[in-house]
Amino acid sequence: MKKFMFVTLTMILTLSAFNLPSALAAPVEPPLPIRTLTTVLSGPAIDGLVPTAKADFRSEQGETSLGVAASNLNLPDSTVLIVALNGTAVFQMSVFKGKAGRELRPSPEAIHHGDLITVAIGNGGGVITQAPTPGTIILSGTF
Repeated sequence: MKKFMFVTLTMILTLSAFNLPSALAAPVEPPLPIRTLTTVLSGPAIDGLVPTAKADFRSEQGETSLGVAASNLNLPDSTVLIVALNGTAVFQMSVFKGKAGRELRPSPEAIHHGDLITVAIGNGGGVITQAPTPGTIILSGTF
């Protein structure tokens, strides 16, 4: 009996020394994938200057974000821009020195290939003396 206990104890200590995982250990879930979609937004020139923008959607470990950065905006400071996804407004941003940007966490919804994102002139903010008028889409793109 002593010999059996000694052999059993030796085997347990040997396995412990190699730090082998237990057969009873809980399975480890794989990490959620990181998903990123990026699109370039484009639009017509505004009084001779062509605006540019980029939109990024990111999903990582259940957290999502949607960001838009625009430049070459030939619009007055404080002009309100409305960012819409598939026709639904998701957030606003304001022009400052020809640029505008914002990141929203969490994003209002998951973004998929083929979704349309637009940036339009909103009501309020800077006084626009020439076209485009409020409601005009100045930038658009598809994820």
